[in-house]
Amino acid sequence: MLISTLGTICVLVLFLLSVATVALGVVGAARRSERLIEGSVQGIHGILGVAVLASMLLEYAFLSGDTSIQYVHHNSHPAMPVVYKITAFWGSLDGSLLFWVLLLSLFASLAVRANRQRHRVLIPHAVAILATIIGFFAALLVFMNNPFEPWLLPDMAPTQPKGLNPLLQNPYMVCHPPSLYLGMVSLAAPYAFGMAALITGHVDEAWQRSVRRWTLFA
Repeated sequence: MLISTLGTICVLVLFLLSVATVALGVVGAARRSERLIEGSVQGIHGILGVAVLASMLLEYAFLSGDTSIQYVHHNSHPAMPVVYKITAFWGSLDGSLLFWVLLLSLFASLAVRANRQRHRVLIPHAVAILATIIGFFAALLVFMNNPFEPWLLPDMAPTQPKGLNPLLQNPYMVCHPPSLYLGMVSLAAPYAFGMAALITGHVDEAWQRSVRRWTLFA
């Protein structure tokens, strides 16, 4: 199976799994069903797994020079150093959105895992909110900015890759987007648990202590 096809399937599964996780979290909280709540928790972890797979496929496409994918053609070149082939992942909007989803799903999974037993009442609401945020960005990948989009007519595709923007072939651009995204994305955890506290009425210091480290890290 082509990388473009497999990657597109992963992106679609990512979106559908996000929607299912939101539904499980909301219905589980409404019915106070431990089974549904546990399903939503596993859904968050599943989202992370699919996001990692999709990211690995895109990185493989860059390293192997698979220019049948438009995004790779526009942001890579055989003569580029390997480090810039790797960082070309976030060299433009499509890949940046996937990178955002990867980091967001990682932080969501870690936050839910760390607080699963400590804040059982808040968890289904926090999971639903985190999955909603992930689902929004996954929808952008599915409907607007698919980084695995192949050429409509492969036989007429340009043979010479464009290469990464020269302005982005800079050591600072290797670390700048990841550090920026880490700061922004890690705030999703405090936001989700804060909203969950408001929804459930458990507005006390317990949830604030749990997310303090996330806020300081951001």
